[in-house]
Amino acid sequence: MLGRLIILFITIPLVEIILLFWVSSRTTWQATILLVILTGAWGAYLAKSQGYSILARIQ
Repeated sequence: MLGRLIILFITIPLVEIILLFWVSSRTTWQATILLVILTGAWGAYLAKSQGYSILARIQ
């Protein structure tokens, strides 16, 4: 089980980096940076909303 988690924690970031380079080769660097910022903001929003949901369920 731990071995699978380690593989996932290594594989997923590598796939993300490869996709980032692929997108940047197909578009401009400005579009790539905008995509990174937007996905980061979306991830922060999801983490915050899910965190509030979990806290509401606990209480």
